[in-house]
Amino acid sequence: MGCSISSLALRRSNQEEVKQMQRPAQPPDETERLIALRELGLLDTPPEQRFDRISRLLLRLFNAPIAFVALVDANRQWFKSCYGLNVSGTQREVSFC
Repeated sequence: MGCSISSLALRRSNQEEVKQMQRPAQPPDETERLIALRELGLLDTPPEQRFDRISRLLLRLFNAPIAFVALVDANRQWFKSCYGLNVSGTQREVSFC
């Protein structure tokens, strides 16, 4: 695992910021939302052009450095499509969705 000192310092800094963030409130229909999400069958599936087109469109429309289509599961935010970040998701408590 090749980590530089600066990337380790950045990770520690990010972990401290995460601890200070408030976890987003769960919607009142969380159980039904999670059932519907799982019924879609999209979690942990390969990239698809239809979602990548949405992300690329957002990049162009908003001249943004990052765009993604996120699916928020019980404990994580998973990126079905992601441009500008080299990650496949985050923990739910750091999502803003």
